[in-house]
Amino acid sequence: MTARPTIYVIDDDLSTTNAIESMARTMNLACKVFTSGLEFLDTFDPGQPACLIAEVRIADISGLQIQRRLAGRGVAMPVIFLTAHATVSVVVRAMSEGAVTVLEKPLAEQELWDSVQHALRLDKYHRQRAGQRTELKAKILTLNENETEVLEMVFQGKHNKQIAEAQAVSVRTVEARRSRLMKKLEVGSLVELIQVALACRNGCPGQVCDHPFQCLARGGDEPCADNGRLRQDAPDWLRAS
Repeated sequence: MTARPTIYVIDDDLSTTNAIESMARTMNLACKVFTSGLEFLDTFDPGQPACLIAEVRIADISGLQIQRRLAGRGVAMPVIFLTAHATVSVVVRAMSEGAVTVLEKPLAEQELWDSVQHALRLDKYHRQRAGQRTELKAKILTLNENETEVLEMVFQGKHNKQIAEAQAVSVRTVEARRSRLMKKLEVGSLVELIQVALACRNGCPGQVCDHPFQCLARGGDEPCADNGRLRQDAPDWLRAS
């Protein structure tokens, strides 16, 4: 059974939080209200389908700082900002760091309704992508060292003959390795194989990854970094890259 999505709200403006709670009931959504950003960060459930509605100015920690801390934890929760003092600089900063939108108080009900629906669609998409990435990671870690080398070189655009020379084997051996890895990754063509590679490349949180298969073998889902920790069972070729 799919969990009911939750609207997390961080604001000490009672009229605003009451309006959001009323709307959440109408939308058949759960709603949890906080007046402290730090309390929200300590208690929210990252596994729960959700979006966050946060006042830009909060007493203990700013809405923008909350957004950054969520990103730092690898949590892709969509954020809607509220403010009674919208400025161009605030809007630009919030949007550039991934906010869904910035709404001015007093809130327009239809604008808030549309923004929440959009945010929850984004959250659903992010969670589906995360699930696909987990499945993909598991498949890639079934490849042996030779197969992962072939996959990496295919991703680099090398032809079978070039791969054969690099591995000091025959073209027929490369073809066999490629056939096996495609079977393990459950793809039926070169196009699908490239799509898998691109999914790895774009699946890295935080940035576009230059070493997609290394990224997938990391322990955890932190953004790629040159000094990132690799899983104990990661293939040797990943450790040397």
